[in-house]
Amino acid sequence: MRHTIQHCEGEVVVQDSKRIPVSFRVTPEFKRCLELAALAERRSQTNLIEKLVFDYCKSIGIDADAASSNTTNIAETGEI
Repeated sequence: MRHTIQHCEGEVVVQDSKRIPVSFRVTPEFKRCLELAALAERRSQTNLIEKLVFDYCKSIGIDADAASSNTTNIAETGEI
């Protein structure tokens, strides 16, 4: 299930009602840049990463709605 939320700046953000954890290691420099960028944008770190990834996917023609309905493991097939 997806919910659309309208922010006060007019930005529309689509969020899943069910969230799953993701974990990966980064350098201390990356972590500090993420903290500073999130602070500057007045976003959580998770929200900033989601926005950047969704914006990138949109810029290269990946449909986030289609990707979320695809249950195939991309790492196994090598296909998007």
